[in-house]
Amino acid sequence: MNKLFIFLLVVCSFFYTYADSPITIQKELNWDNELVIHNPTGQFAKEILAFEGAIYNGLHPEVPYVLEVIPLTTFSDISVELVKAEYEPLRYVPEAARPHIKEQISFQSRIEDHRRALVGKVTFVPIRQVGPGRYEKLVRYELRVLPTPKLNPSPRGGNGGTLVSVLDDGSIWKIAVTEEGIHKLDYNFLKDQ
Repeated sequence: MNKLFIFLLVVCSFFYTYADSPITIQKELNWDNELVIHNPTGQFAKEILAFEGAIYNGLHPEVPYVLEVIPLTTFSDISVELVKAEYEPLRYVPEAARPHIKEQISFQSRIEDHRRALVGKVTFVPIRQVGPGRYEKLVRYELRVLPTPKLNPSPRGGNGGTLVSVLDDGSIWKIAVTEEGIHKLDYNFLKDQ
C-alpha cells in the first residue's frame, strides 16, 4: 500500500512540476461589413462570412473559424474556457452556414508536433445562435487555455508516424535513374548535381 501511495505521490509531483501554466489569449475580431463572394472555380459562387485571419473548412467554406496556436513544453491535453466575450448582432447568415452554428461556442483542440515543437491548436466558430433566425458574432474575447501534462503512450503519433522525423529539415532531392541496377552515389556525383 505504501509503495502505491509513494508512486502516486511521485507521479502527481511530476505533473505539478512540469505542468504548463494557464495561458490567457485576448483577441479582437475585425469582421468584414459585407458578405464575401467566394468562387474559386468560377462555377459555384458562395456567400461567406469573413473576418481578418479567418480560416475555413473545405467541407463548409461558408463558416469562418478562429485558429489559436499555443506552444507547449510537454505532451498535454488542453482544455479551453471562454472567460470574457463581447458579441454584436449579425444581420445575415448564409443558409448553408446555419446548420453549423450552435447556441454555444464549442472548442476543438488537438496537439501536434510542428517542426520538433509541440503545439496545441484550438479552433472554433465565433458565431452563436441566440434564437430562431437570430445570430451574434464574437467581436472580442478572452480564452483561458489550461494544458494538463499526460504521459505520451508511445514515441509514435496517433497515425503511426514518429513524432520527430529526420526529414523535418534539410533538403530532399529526387534523382532520375534511366537504367536498372545498383547505382553508387558518391561525394563527387552529389557535388556535381
